[in-house]
Amino acid sequence: MPGSGKRDGESRLTRPASRQLRQHAAAAEIGVAEPLKVERLDGGVVLSVGSAIMGPQVFEKSLSCVNNLRLQDGRDVVRGHTIYVVDLQDGGGWDWTQGEPPKTNPAYYLRFCKSFSRMGAAMHYVQCDNVAFVHHLYHELSHV
Repeated sequence: MPGSGKRDGESRLTRPASRQLRQHAAAAEIGVAEPLKVERLDGGVVLSVGSAIMGPQVFEKSLSCVNNLRLQDGRDVVRGHTIYVVDLQDGGGWDWTQGEPPKTNPAYYLRFCKSFSRMGAAMHYVQCDNVAFVHHLYHELSHV
């Protein structure tokens, strides 16, 4: 990544974020955001790698269905989860844990980030080549 001080394909994932991903990865189920999996998301982690187009919409619909069913049963909505989004696009340097950026920031126009950030969780964005990220994540998880 030019100008980032990182080698090509090196993730910008911070140590605490990497640690949190490793802790939750052992129990993670890889696949589409199915309502039964989303039902058990409380306190968990969502990892979206390179799915800026359909990923947010599919997950948002699943989360909405689960939350509506929970509310009908008199239960709380899904809480305490964290969302990590990995994509090639420049994230505009915005810290999505602080809410949405102002319209003057290029990150404001990243629709997928806005969608994920509105799902009741802390959302972290990592700009990285998707293949390189998965490779590095696999390497980190193999040491767990």
